[in-house]
Amino acid sequence: MSPKKRSSQPLDADNVYDKIFKQVLEDLTLTILNQFEPIQVKHTQRLVEKLSTSTQREADFLCEVTEESGAKFLLHVEFQSSDDLKMLARMQEYHGMLARKYALPIRHYVFYFGDKPSKMRTNLPKDHVFEGFHLLDFKQMDFHQMLESTTAQHVLLAILTDFKGRPPEAIIRLICTRLSMLAKSEQELKIYLNQLTILSRLRKLDAQTILNISTMPITIDINQDYLYKKGREEGLEVGLEEGLEKGREEGREEGREEGREEEYKLIYLKMHAAGFTALEISTLLDRNLADVTAVITVVAAAAQSESEEGPTL
Repeated sequence: MSPKKRSSQPLDADNVYDKIFKQVLEDLTLTILNQFEPIQVKHTQRLVEKLSTSTQREADFLCEVTEESGAKFLLHVEFQSSDDLKMLARMQEYHGMLARKYALPIRHYVFYFGDKPSKMRTNLPKDHVFEGFHLLDFKQMDFHQMLESTTAQHVLLAILTDFKGRPPEAIIRLICTRLSMLAKSEQELKIYLNQLTILSRLRKLDAQTILNISTMPITIDINQDYLYKKGREEGLEVGLEEGLEKGREEGREEGREEGREEEYKLIYLKMHAAGFTALEISTLLDRNLADVTAVITVVAAAAQSESEEGPTL
């Protein structure tokens, strides 16, 4: 593989992670907000989130002014010969761009040269004025309260809270156990565990979360898995069902290394069966994309071959 191809993967991986992370948060946004500020919602309509960044605006007159006191500000003036009823929105747009670029106070003026009296609005309604934003600090959430909730979405948020010195592995197990109790079906549980995996990356706990989830009896039957049977046939003493810890303690060093690789392969398959793509899996586990793709392809080909051969007479 050429260096050019390899160098493009991190960018793709980041894009994939951003995409699936945003999808998870979209489902949880109102749940999150209600932890801080109860909102009485009657209806929501999802709006396109992409904002145009290609708008080119050139101010008619812009300069940095330094007053005798030493204070600085931007002086922005627009010259208008027509009565633009959308001028207020335009000036608001200028303000956002200039404030971001120069980080200085701004004074805006419009010089109007029209024949008729202007009907342009010059002030925003009070509830349209940007004065700041609300900061939601997840470390202020009580993880006990999240875990005790009867709503799975609340339980998911426990992974983002302050564990108060508790071992992360213990909290992850509690979250998974609680989700198992609240899920109404195995498919629903898979969805929750996928969301938990994504959120756990914010705390750099994705590896521990995935290992914990991989020991749960969901997604695929390990005993019927192609790689499991192949590993047994080759004499590997370590399997996913025996756990990573036992694999470190038993068998020859070579067998242990192979066992770890087989465990990762089984995790790939579990995540793939749960709906993750090869690129998403490689991103979340920080594993080589080609290796993940190869495992999924080999197993799919083996399953297809067995299906085509059918039962022997």
